[in-house]
Amino acid sequence: IRIQPRDVMMEVKLLLVAAVLWNEPTWSSAGLYPQESESRIIYDMGGIWNFRVSTSPNQGFDEKWYMQALSQTGPVINMAVPSSYNDITQDQSIRDHIGWVWYDRTFFQQPNGAADQRLYLRFEGVHYYCIVWLNGHQILVHEGAHLPFEADVTHILFTEQPPYRITVAVNNTLTPTTLPCGTIEHLDGPIIVFCFIQYRRLACKTCLS
Repeated sequence: IRIQPRDVMMEVKLLLVAAVLWNEPTWSSAGLYPQESESRIIYDMGGIWNFRVSTSPNQGFDEKWYMQALSQTGPVINMAVPSSYNDITQDQSIRDHIGWVWYDRTFFQQPNGAADQRLYLRFEGVHYYCIVWLNGHQILVHEGAHLPFEADVTHILFTEQPPYRITVAVNNTLTPTTLPCGTIEHLDGPIIVFCFIQYRRLACKTCLS
């Protein structure tokens, strides 16, 4: 997931390298931008994702949207990735939404069975806070809009069968401690003060190396 200063952008990748297996959710960082080579395959997961706005802060979590296809939880719309969802529709409630939104998509890439093969789901940045699930397993949590992060998903891809489903819950709320910072005051209605236009965008890739 890659985020620009004015929007929310998500970029996801699957990397394949020799490392130690683990399958627990984690806060994670990532290294240099992966480059395709003879030993690494990069799958671009940009395209059309399913998208849904959460009408209440806990709706998606209470109803466990991450445990099934997002389209089975209620109405979804197609959302281009990468894009700023504020700019895609003519719905003012989506354009001005502050809070949780949900994305999901499926993919079919499988490990090749090599003992030293590693697969990582890599995000180039998310604005501003996100939780990621793969086939209903929470694989990582990340806060901060401007740094890449990744999760080792080898164990899940080796033990489960495709299609694989990535679910991402993204919250774009800014506070005095976020970068950039912002405040929200609730009077007769929410008064939102930001130092820039609060756009959201998501872009995804998957790489095996």
